[in-house]
Amino acid sequence: MLGSKSIAIRRMIMQSSRGAAAWHCGVVGIVASKIAERYHRPAILFAIGDNGMARGSGRSIPGFHLHEALTRCNSLLEGFGGHAAAAGMTLKEENLDGFRVRFNEEARAKLSPDDFVPKITADAVVKMSDLTPKLYSILKQMEPFGPGNMRPVLVCRDVRNKYSPKIVGKNHLKLSVHDGNGVAMDAVAFNFGSRLDELAAAQDFTLAFSLDENEWNGRTTLQLKIRGVET
Repeated sequence: MLGSKSIAIRRMIMQSSRGAAAWHCGVVGIVASKIAERYHRPAILFAIGDNGMARGSGRSIPGFHLHEALTRCNSLLEGFGGHAAAAGMTLKEENLDGFRVRFNEEARAKLSPDDFVPKITADAVVKMSDLTPKLYSILKQMEPFGPGNMRPVLVCRDVRNKYSPKIVGKNHLKLSVHDGNGVAMDAVAFNFGSRLDELAAAQDFTLAFSLDENEWNGRTTLQLKIRGVET
């Protein structure tokens, strides 16, 4: 369940053995990451093998140390490893329900309602004229990004629409924005489709984003990968 204080622990198995075979354990980490990002809650997903063992992959949010939580659930696990933000684990299928209860207890003890509100920490406020290939090259030198070295988040204020935003793909927004000084850039906002009307009507707004590259028809350009919007 994904209630206001519950943790997403979903069994990646259908009601038949044929359904269980349809899921590959390599998929669960990707899906757990998407769930944690979308709902801003720790998420663990499991794939159950024919041998009765469940292999899980989890992703967390700031304020909840996933590895520490798993340590306190150790009696139900066959093995686990990871760090604060991501972890993998194995357990017997028969222990899944007990693990779900124990893990949710750990989460309720550590997390408050404020922890479920996504927060964006920006590294710098910039002008759109600062967003050059040279800057992107400098940011690339900071890779690899991950826990302890997160991808830099930048902020531009007083941004305006050059063209009307539109929905592309599955509930994503495509924008072309400018700063009123002749500098314009494309931007993409994943899962921001519900804010289409708000952004289309806004006179100006503030964007939090990471600088990214977009390749299309053999042409590579810089674009903004939007993390947050304030109108």
